[in-house]
Amino acid sequence: DRVAASEDGLMTIGSAEHRALAREAVQKSLTLLKAKPHTLPLPRATDHILVTGSAANNLGQQAGGWTLEWQGVDGNSFPGTTILQGIQATVSSSTDVSYDIDGTFTSSSTKADIGIVIVGEKPYAEGVGDEAQPRLSNEDLQTIERTHGHVKKLVVIILS
Repeated sequence: DRVAASEDGLMTIGSAEHRALAREAVQKSLTLLKAKPHTLPLPRATDHILVTGSAANNLGQQAGGWTLEWQGVDGNSFPGTTILQGIQATVSSSTDVSYDIDGTFTSSSTKADIGIVIVGEKPYAEGVGDEAQPRLSNEDLQTIERTHGHVKKLVVIILS
C-alpha cells in the first residue's frame, strides 16, 4: 500500500528518535581500514589536537547526496553538528583543538598529540560522482601530508 506524503510528517523530521536512528546508522556503517597500535580509541583528555580537511567543518559533505537537494549541498546551509563541532564537544575542556581546513598550521617546535584529517567525496547522487578508480583528490592528499608533519599521531577519516 502506498501512503501519500503529508506535511504532518515534517514535525518528526529531526526528532530525537530520528537522530538516534541516524547515530545508529553511522555507527554500523563505519569501516576501520587500518590502525596502528595505541592510536585508537583517542583519549578524551589530550593536550592538543589538530583538525583539518575539506569535510571537517562541512555538513553538506558529511551528509552527501539526497539531503536538501538531489545532488546534496556543499557547506553548512542546514542545521546539524559537523565532525569538528563533535570533536570540540567531546574532548576535555583543557584540550586545545586547532582547526585549519588545509593543514597549513604555523610551524611550532612542539608537535600536537593527535591530528585528525576529515576528507572525502563531494556530495552527489545517482552516479553523477561515480569514479571508475576512486581516489582522494590531490588537495586532500596534500592536507594529509601537511597535517602529518605537525602531529605525533594521525587519524584520517574518509567520507564516501
